[in-house]
Amino acid sequence: MEIPERENRAQILFTLLGIELKVGKRRFACPDLATARYLLVFARLGCRSVAIPYDITRISVIADDLEMAWQKLVLTVDDRTKRATPSGRGRVRSGVIKSVREEIAAEGAGPQMPEFSNSTRQRFN
Repeated sequence: MEIPERENRAQILFTLLGIELKVGKRRFACPDLATARYLLVFARLGCRSVAIPYDITRISVIADDLEMAWQKLVLTVDDRTKRATPSGRGRVRSGVIKSVREEIAAEGAGPQMPEFSNSTRQRFN
């Protein structure tokens, strides 16, 4: 995604043409709501390269986990910086988000196509 590498405001839009993910002024078409929810968390973090799971039945569950992790991250940062100044709170939050984004980038988006190790050879006794 062509988005800035920083914390972004992202939202899911339901339009006449389908579901879109809006990040800043840019819009990205999504095939379904689960994929939009999945990409929403990465867009908030500012991740430019993201792999979408090949098995589309798992995207909704993964999106739930990612959204829950995002909320826990935000609540933890807010809780730990209660006594900090607003600018200090912002620096801590942006530092944590940058750290998460760098860890995701270090892990990589993964292979273009998954490798299937299923053998098609049949054995008869």
